[in-house]
Amino acid sequence: MQNHQNKLAIVIPYYKINFFEETLKSLVSQTNKNFTIYIGNDASPDNPMDLINKYFNDDEYFYIEYKKNLGSENLALQWERVLENVKEEWIQILGDDDVISENFVEEFYSNLAKAETKNVSVIKFSHQWIDEENTVVENFNYSFEEINSTDFFIKKYNNEIKSSLSENIFKRVFYLKYKFEKLP
Repeated sequence: MQNHQNKLAIVIPYYKINFFEETLKSLVSQTNKNFTIYIGNDASPDNPMDLINKYFNDDEYFYIEYKKNLGSENLALQWERVLENVKEEWIQILGDDDVISENFVEEFYSNLAKAETKNVSVIKFSHQWIDEENTVVENFNYSFEEINSTDFFIKKYNNEIKSSLSENIFKRVFYLKYKFEKLP
């Protein structure tokens, strides 16, 4: 999965092992393997290496083990230190308890040329909220092709749109310019 042709980095800020295996299964089942995996262990008490090695060879991911837990102070600090390692043009931050559909990467690449032509900085994907019993609680499908950040914020503020970090793929240069706001 690691090669220099990849434009997509999938970054997992790891801490909880509860659903992590499902996250890994969703990565290994991708129909398009042109992505690089970065896993940043935020000083978790649960070592994920047995699970990671169950699904991936050593040359298929980057693993960074941090000695200090930052996510308990501020999630953005944990995200940013993992993102420091990324070289790819586009980034997805995938929660350690989130899964992506098997054609997620394929859909990214099929929309990439259009996004680059229109100078898009963030690509959003529809998503589902699934509970512990693997039951879909709610579907979130976006009916708009393009939306500017102000309109999106207003819709989110008015509870017309729900969103999560994992549904977004953003340009690395966009991230480097703006970073994340440090909220508790």
